[in-house]
Amino acid sequence: VLLEHGAHVIFAARNLAKAKARIAALPKHTGTATVLHLELSDTASVRTFAGEFLALKIPLHILVNNGAIMIPGASQIISKQGHEIHFAVNHLAHFSLTKLLEAKLLESGTVESPSRVLYVTTSGIELWNGPDKDGGLKMQVPPPKISAADYTWQAAFFMYCRSKVLNVFTAMTQQQRWAKDGRAIAMAVRPGSIITGLLDEAGPIKGAFNSWPFIHAQKSLGQGAAVLIHAALADEVVGDVRNNGTFYYVNSAPETPGKIGGHTEWFNAALAQESWERTEALL
Repeated sequence: VLLEHGAHVIFAARNLAKAKARIAALPKHTGTATVLHLELSDTASVRTFAGEFLALKIPLHILVNNGAIMIPGASQIISKQGHEIHFAVNHLAHFSLTKLLEAKLLESGTVESPSRVLYVTTSGIELWNGPDKDGGLKMQVPPPKISAADYTWQAAFFMYCRSKVLNVFTAMTQQQRWAKDGRAIAMAVRPGSIITGLLDEAGPIKGAFNSWPFIHAQKSLGQGAAVLIHAALADEVVGDVRNNGTFYYVNSAPETPGKIGGHTEWFNAALAQESWERTEALL
């Protein structure tokens, strides 16, 4: 959609050949597509990607932190820097990338038309078990080491859910930090259940997620993308975020995280700030 409207879209890809082939197969468009390598499980790769993007000397109006993994299997449980893989890929990498590109985002936006950062999250945040017993996040940011024997699909699934909670926390604190400046806004966006390659390495559990009862709630790729396009471009989103304190979108509408799970109180500014500070200390 963005390419069809003449945008310059930067595709961050782990597999450059695969990404270029996909782009070449797209319908004719008037935009510009550039592919840069990015391995989200390695913060060194994140820094390299940010440097390569900045070297292009182009503005950055929309940053969609979309890349993620879910239940990748026991062979991929630790990142290059030694963190649990869901935490590293789904949270730490996006946090790091946005920090590295923050100056460019603010430089590219205006108060009237701010740059936007989208953290793509999931309904799985409603299954989060909440903060530690003492009310903080010390045991979750970063999560403790886990052995391959204990890395069951159930354990991996809940680590995935937790990493997506941290995406929401990051959006909350980022927006608070940018509120006074006004040249950029941040939000977490839940596009819905969509069949993609996310579960390709999850084993038999992939079939469960792609069958009853989940299949009845699934969206097409276009329907899921429409939610992100709305958050990235719709004029009313700026007012929602600035004036109404919105930081979480579901089906292109403001929503309250934790409502389905019955714990909206867990998604508070204090925990979001703690998550920010603990994550920042890891970089």
